[in-house]
Amino acid sequence: MHVARDDESTDNVFHENSPVWSGEYEATYQGDYSGMRLLKKRVLRGKVEYFVEWKGRPESENSWEKEATVSREHIKEYEVS
Repeated sequence: MHVARDDESTDNVFHENSPVWSGEYEATYQGDYSGMRLLKKRVLRGKVEYFVEWKGRPESENSWEKEATVSREHIKEYEVS
């Protein structure tokens, strides 16, 4: 078993490997849904997910998001289209 000494920092490992995002992306990820567009819908293991395009982000960062994390307004817009 290894016990970290006071002079050993374990925090740096996390921070060095953390992704760096622009302020706009961080705001979107923290619940500002104005910067997203729903492209697809799927059911995975009985749970609905939406494929989200994030405003101002490259296509490679589009992501599947659980229904609970997507605003009702965006879901309604998607279902109508």
